[in-house]
Amino acid sequence: MTANNMRSSAWCAPAAIHASCGPGRWVVRPCRAPRTYKTRLHRCLWVDMKSTTIKVAVLSVLLVLLASACSRTTQRGRNYGLDPNKPQFTIAPADLAAAPVLGTNSGPSGAHATIVLRVEFTATRADAFHKFTRDHRNQQTQLVVRSKVVAEPFVAAEIPDGRVELAFSSIDEARGVRAWLSKK
Repeated sequence: MTANNMRSSAWCAPAAIHASCGPGRWVVRPCRAPRTYKTRLHRCLWVDMKSTTIKVAVLSVLLVLLASACSRTTQRGRNYGLDPNKPQFTIAPADLAAAPVLGTNSGPSGAHATIVLRVEFTATRADAFHKFTRDHRNQQTQLVVRSKVVAEPFVAAEIPDGRVELAFSSIDEARGVRAWLSKK
């Protein structure tokens, strides 16, 4: 017997039996240098944990994190403020040729639909809006309803027909603007 084997056999038997994790459970482990544990919980976790349990736990956590990262979150209401440096176009109930129509701007499947309010101006207000979009092409503008900014579109081209779609992040906000614009 080597000195190393003698020293290890002097401290414990070749196969030591350790009590673990409660009454009636015994774990047989080969004799090594005695392991010290901070608490009984650490001992229970160390002795009873298997690699498959750890793999399942890690994969479960990763799956939850992936699902939460990929899920579509609800949009919060936008808070646009009146900015005197941006051109503004005010929309009032008298400016509309017909009542605004609430809808979505997506296809029939409804995937990633945005709530929109379709607005059609009267002939005089359509001309004013056409002039506004022509004068402020390639600029960030503000559309104002009842002293509240409801959209900040970037004008890429002139809009000659006087029809506008105002996008909203919540149905309640869109219904509120539609109710106010429907008053005459």
